[in-house]
Amino acid sequence: MKVLAICGSFRKESNTNKLVKKIAEYSGCDFELVYLSELEIKPCTGCSECIMNEGECVIDDDMQSLYPKLIEADALLIASPIYWFTVR
Repeated sequence: MKVLAICGSFRKESNTNKLVKKIAEYSGCDFELVYLSELEIKPCTGCSECIMNEGECVIDDDMQSLYPKLIEADALLIASPIYWFTVR
């Protein structure tokens, strides 16, 4: 099974990242970890070009490299730190 783990913490040795690494270690799956803090992902502008462009986003950022990984993954693990009892 191929698992894509997306870590949303800005700190490399945060508890969030440590937990994801432990899950990867014990899962026995083909695990790929992606750190959002290392990527430049721009927000959606609502231009609707993806609708006209067969689902292709026109924003040229690091999200383009994530799309194939998301499609190929059998499972997705999204990990985000919680500050003040909410996700930022």
